[in-house]
Amino acid sequence: MPGAARDELDELWAVSAESTGPSGEALLVVPADQLIPPELIAPGSGLRTAVIERREVEPGEVLRGVIGSPGQRVVLIEQLGTLHGEPLYVVSSYHATDRPDVLNSGWDTLNLHGDFWTLQEAFTELFGTEPGPAELSSQAVRCEERTARLLGLTVGAPVLLREIRLRDVAGVVRVIVYVHYRADRVVLEES
Repeated sequence: MPGAARDELDELWAVSAESTGPSGEALLVVPADQLIPPELIAPGSGLRTAVIERREVEPGEVLRGVIGSPGQRVVLIEQLGTLHGEPLYVVSSYHATDRPDVLNSGWDTLNLHGDFWTLQEAFTELFGTEPGPAELSSQAVRCEERTARLLGLTVGAPVLLREIRLRDVAGVVRVIVYVHYRADRVVLEES
């Protein structure tokens, strides 16, 4: 990435630590260990999460060798989060599982409203083992075409990206989640 573009993203990342947007409006704060601001989890908050894609995929170069075991099936679930009808984030989660039927039957990563399992219950049901440690990283990146369209942004606009890797107790990465947030509406806290 050219130096000027990298400097601009670094500056955006530094500014993302502030709690107000460019026009002074309050931004939503996502704690370091979460995907969504806690106040949005309650029913009536105006947050809606809709599955926009769910399919089995062949792991590409980035995922191959990182997620699951060689030859294991990977299911992509993509979701759009809106707040009061306005795009807020896009979640792309990759699940390495021998139980794609569970994922394809309607299990969602972020089923926030109504009856939902705890992460531990869902992880155990899906992978047949207890969850282990998670890794989390965040950065500012340029928005790609599909994500830009979903978030109502222009291609190349800066967005905040949070990556989460969920491992089982044996240390195998079972889930990789990429969440792209609108940088004009969200602040990501770091641990």
